[in-house]
Amino acid sequence: MPQIDMLLDAIAKARKLVSDLERQQAELEASPSLLPSEKLEEGRAAFDHAIVSARRMLAALEGAAAAAEVPTTSDAPDRIR
Repeated sequence: MPQIDMLLDAIAKARKLVSDLERQQAELEASPSLLPSEKLEEGRAAFDHAIVSARRMLAALEGAAAAAEVPTTSDAPDRIR
């Protein structure tokens, strides 16, 4: 079913996006910045907002998969590597 494949692809991409954003945020926090503190806070707020939005999108996609009774865990093929 093409719709299910598209949904599983979207879930895999959303999971990767959340993971990448969280990793980048951790790297930003771990390294000293040459930015003024005001700009650094704006950047942190933007990262926080992006992560919250990506997690919300992932939750919606996983909710759609659950409603359609589509497995999204290790028993489903991994679409993104």
